[in-house]
Amino acid sequence: MLAHDAVALLIVRAQLDAGRLHGIKVNQLLQSVVYLKRVNCGRSCISCIMNQMEQAASDIWENIERDTSGTPQPLVFDSEGVWIYCSRAVWREHILKYHPEIEPVRDLIIAALISPERREVDEEDTRITRVYVAVLADRVPFTHAMWLRVIVKYVTPAERDYQRTGLLTSAYFVRKRETAA
Repeated sequence: MLAHDAVALLIVRAQLDAGRLHGIKVNQLLQSVVYLKRVNCGRSCISCIMNQMEQAASDIWENIERDTSGTPQPLVFDSEGVWIYCSRAVWREHILKYHPEIEPVRDLIIAALISPERREVDEEDTRITRVYVAVLADRVPFTHAMWLRVIVKYVTPAERDYQRTGLLTSAYFVRKRETAA
């Protein structure tokens, strides 16, 4: 590893620890460093890594917004390696309709799915999982909100060869995480 790579990764690690790159895993950053050496400035500078991560997150949501098929679109792999999908209808007609404050912080949905601070399986319906990520004070739309709760329903649909698949069903801010009984 070149000295420039080591310095970039130290900066990234410090930002991860400070919560700035919440939910981004170090192995993803290492892959970005290798990729960026080929396509950007020829160095693995932190600004190139940040730009690539922001572009990837933006592309995910643009694909969902542009979709007209009505089928759920791939969002991200969750912390257990399961594909999570979201349909345009769920995104626009539920999440944004009832929780419009989520749109500017949609990157936190990805962070909660990739690296949740807490996962809770619903006791009444074990297909439902709630994942949480803490929200930094400058990202909170309400003074009482401290967490983003993301709801995922896990199913095994025939159209995906009965593989376990997650469907994003909701995302909203909460004051407290639910606690298991």
